[in-house]
Amino acid sequence: MTASSVAAVTTALQAPIAAVTVYPGQARIIRRGQVTLAAGPQRLVLGGLPSPAFADGTDDSSPRDSL
Repeated sequence: MTASSVAAVTTALQAPIAAVTVYPGQARIIRRGQVTLAAGPQRLVLGGLPSPAFADGTDDSSPRDSL
């Protein structure tokens, strides 16, 4: 049996915001969480995140000129 033929176990991880640093036009948000995973294929789902952000780290829904 190969790893691709075994169903991965899905584990949810809640990672609350631990710190925020605000810069002109952007912000750095640090989240921290901890989870214990068993051996074998795993799928880790990070919950509680805002709407999708772009791959470059920007989020088109955020107001850029309101600060």
